[in-house]
Amino acid sequence: MEMDSRLDIEGKMKLTMDEFFVKFIRDKFKMTKIVKRNCEQMIMSIIKYSTLDSRIDLLRKFMGIGEERIKREILDCYLTILKNLPISFYKIFEESDNNYLMTLENCMDIYTNKFPTFSLNFESLEKLLRLCTVTHGENELENLGLEDKKDIFYLMRYYHNQNIPFQLLLNGFKNNIKNEESYLIISDQIMVANDEYDLNLLQILDLLKRNFKVSNENVQLDSFLDYFVDKHVFKIKVMDFLQVSIDNFAMIYADLDKICLKMWENADSKKNGIIFFREFELVLNILLGNSENKWKISDYFK
Repeated sequence: MEMDSRLDIEGKMKLTMDEFFVKFIRDKFKMTKIVKRNCEQMIMSIIKYSTLDSRIDLLRKFMGIGEERIKREILDCYLTILKNLPISFYKIFEESDNNYLMTLENCMDIYTNKFPTFSLNFESLEKLLRLCTVTHGENELENLGLEDKKDIFYLMRYYHNQNIPFQLLLNGFKNNIKNEESYLIISDQIMVANDEYDLNLLQILDLLKRNFKVSNENVQLDSFLDYFVDKHVFKIKVMDFLQVSIDNFAMIYADLDKICLKMWENADSKKNGIIFFREFELVLNILLGNSENKWKISDYFK
């Protein structure tokens, strides 16, 4: 991370993990024989223990040892997540039994704030929910299926993101002004609170019928408001969150590779693996779109 920051400031290309490792060993041990021996021992150790610890296996993939090499760009994303975890990432690599937890809300905040163009909140939701435990007040809810967790997740987002409409319902119920509310009104509020998850009206109506008393197209407020008396909290192991993130980044960059390869094939009219500046400029214009970095195309070419 420290070297990446320096290279960014200097405007230089970042090193891959295997390049960084060799440089680190050379700087530390100086003598060729000792450097070679330590490199060999390190590689042998990684291969031996990668089957026993997912953190070591991840290092193996980042260093390109064996199969499933992970791209440098994915390493950048991984380091960004490490720097934004709610706990020090040092703890993740110090402990042999790593059971540190974080909330699903923390996960989604990292995705939203650090990777806004990747749609990770939507793509990762089901994977993360399957790995989450859910507590309600003091109690952990057991035997929850995916649909149960999704219902709770959408309702908690409604509770947090639609505070004013919720308070109006609560005040009306407390003051005996109303005991029910149209399920169309509540459904619309839940959809607005979860707009990034593409929920439709039928899905929300089914959610309301599964969890609350619904009659004559109205939701009974006693059952609805009681649901939110104790808070639901989703928690996930930090290592599970990191693994889901790595898998998602791998799929995203695999798709980007296919797109770039197709663009290259279209630009390489002679099919000899070489394009000239004009073709390069056309490809970069397509990739960058209206990006503010279009003026750098000639620098990229150099």
